[in-house]
Parts: sequence; C-alpha cells; structure tokens
Amino acid sequence: MNRNIRDTQVTILWISGRSYHKGQVITSHSHNFYQLQYILSGAEKLTLNTQSYIFHKNNIALIKRATIHNYSFMDSTAILDIKFKLSPSFESFIDEIFNLCPFQITNEYAVENAKLLLSLAANYNLDKSDDNTLIELDTRLKLFLLQVLRNSRDATVVTSNKIGNSLIIKNSKAAPMIHYIKSHYSEHINLQTLSSFSHYSPQNIIKIFKEVTNLTPTHFIQQIRLQKAVELLERSPLSISEVAVKVGFTPNYFTKIFFKNIGVLPNEYRNLHQHKKFETITLSEEFDTNTQP
Repeated sequence: MNRNIRDTQVTILWISGRSYHKGQVITSHSHNFYQLQYILSGAEKLTLNTQSYIFHKNNIALIKRATIHNYSFMDSTAILDIKFKLSPSFESFIDEIFNLCPFQITNEYAVENAKLLLSLAANYNLDKSDDNTLIELDTRLKLFLLQVLRNSRDATVVTSNKIGNSLIIKNSKAAPMIHYIKSHYSEHINLQTLSSFSHYSPQNIIKIFKEVTNLTPTHFIQQIRLQKAVELLERSPLSISEVAVKVGFTPNYFTKIFFKNIGVLPNEYRNLHQHKKFETITLSEEFDTNTQP
C-alpha cells in the first residue's frame, strides 16, 4: 500500500459495519488513535473515563485518543465504527467536537456522508488496488468531521432522549413543522403549505428554519426525502423510479439530486449496500487487529 497517497491530516486505519447482540460487553481499554461510532440501529451504553452516556439510533460518538472507555449493548445493535489518526494541527482545529457526547446533527448530508464511508470501504474490499477509494475514504471522513464542527458552532446540535428519531429541537416553533414534514414528505410541500399549517408567514418560516437547522425549509424537505430514499434503497425491493415517487421526487430529478448530495447514483448506492456487505476492513498496514477490541 502506497502510504504517500493517503491524506496527511486524516487517515482511516480500520472501518467496519458490525452487529452486536443484546448484553454484549466490550471491556475498558484505550488506544492511540481516534474512534467514531455511528449508531445505525439499537442502543449502546458508552463510558468515557468515568462518565456514561446512552446512544440510540442516529447518535454519534467521537472517542478521543488515550481515553479509557468501554461499551455494552442494551439491544441488538448495528454500528458504523471507524478508527483513524489525525495530524496534530487538524486535531487541535476540531478538538472541541470531542466534548459533544452524545449528539446528533441536523445536517442529514453529513450523516449520509458517514454512511457512504461504509459503502466505499465495502467496495474497496473487492479491489485492494483501488488507491482512489483510499483517498476518497480519508477525504470523506475529514469532510464529515468538518461538517460536525460547523454544526456545533452554528448551534444546530440536537439531543435525543428516546430510541428512534424523537428529538428535542432547540426551537419549539419549528418542532410542529418538522414533524409535519416528516409525516408528509411524500406529498407536495412548499412554503405556503407550511404557512397554512403553522399560521406563520413564509418569511417567518424561513427565519425559524434557518435558526434551528441552518437550512431553508426547501433544503430541509430535500434532506428528509433523501434520508427516506436511502432507507428504501437499502431495505426495499422497489425500483429506483418507485423510490423517487414514494419520497416525493420525480424520477429524473431524484437521480440528479441524489448524485449531487450522496456522491453516487441511486442504483450504485443500492448495489453497494445490498450486495457488498462486510464486517471489518483494515485500511492501514500499521493497524494490528489482533490487539484491538
């Protein structure tokens, strides 16, 4: 493996999409690299030093190097697990996000960027000579960390107190509209729809959404639809056109918007997720899997 092609600021050592059974325990340990856990389903209890946290679906944990930690699973759980190294300069730049635990970001593109890492690693597993994928993996992880940093500074972090997507939104005015969008995303929704529902003016709605999500209402609706489309592509036998219509897009526009934001075409994304599953991929010869939990 040509180390010179890897990113100098962020280098992924190991990546996995793993399933754990209820009651499984990973005992206390520490390591000299960073770790990211994204909960795809289920529930995990994570202890960092002496502080314990509960993580549910869509929560993200960032574990700093040299931090003693252990975790156990409160339910059957699937996680995206990435272990990586940071350069000292980049580490100091994003250090503040390691104090956010647990957290969920409102930017769904960042979440999909994290999940795409799993697909790219699975693809790389089929062709170890594909150096371009190694570069993209490192770059996408860096982009994800920067997106998390931006979200934390823009105060768009929200917390979760229940399994699933029940969120405490930091603006009660937005919560009913967000719930409406999540319940009616497949229907025609525009500013006038939200105005009639909420009794706020279109201008106020734009202001409310920008304050809470840092997105326009239109952009937020797109994110919800893309999130639902990703779920259908991963789990359903529906055709690409059927997925598009089911989430509220026209087929042609769906392909364009999906590629623009997710980075691959819808059929490519489905193939990566449904036909290239894996447990563990080691991306650096420096990483000894025998010494790691």
